[in-house]
Amino acid sequence: MNVMDYVSALRKQWIAIVAVTVLGAVAGFTVGKLTSPTFQATSQIFVGATAGNTVSEPAQGSTFTQNMVQSYVQLATTPAVLDPVIEDLNIDSSAKNLAKRVRVETPINTFLITITVQAVDPDEAAETANAIAAQLPQTVEALTPSTSVEGTGITLTTVAKATPPNFPIAPNTKLYALLGLVLGGALGVAYALLRA
Repeated sequence: MNVMDYVSALRKQWIAIVAVTVLGAVAGFTVGKLTSPTFQATSQIFVGATAGNTVSEPAQGSTFTQNMVQSYVQLATTPAVLDPVIEDLNIDSSAKNLAKRVRVETPINTFLITITVQAVDPDEAAETANAIAAQLPQTVEALTPSTSVEGTGITLTTVAKATPPNFPIAPNTKLYALLGLVLGGALGVAYALLRA
């Protein structure tokens, strides 16, 4: 078959191509609508250290705090923090499963810890993010020897509470419909060429 044969085949089957394309778009739109929405909420903690009495102490405290922030980021998704949160909020989930919906990170060269939680309910996402932010300092205090706490003077303070989001982050129904449209069009063209 040459190019004209392909064009002729597509012209003859244009109704089928359009029909399959539309069906693909409708299918994608339907999948998007039937998929449970996912909401995301974020809280933020500031990790601070008390200033020292000498010129070198603030710099040493800053370096120490930067190192500790990374440990706190890892600690936030452990059962030591999540189990009390699950119990307080009566969440029907294990710490392992909840951790999959929690993202904890720290922007480079900052003393901030950002806690992001995803859930099918916007209120649950916000409540969980805030509960983790509240529980993390308690767990740190429980795990840190009292002598070390006095020596470092590190404090964890919630500086931004999570609020229930107004819109879900997923699914993207428009994207699903667009993908369905493209795939439907491709299938329609393939069908027309196979018929030819």
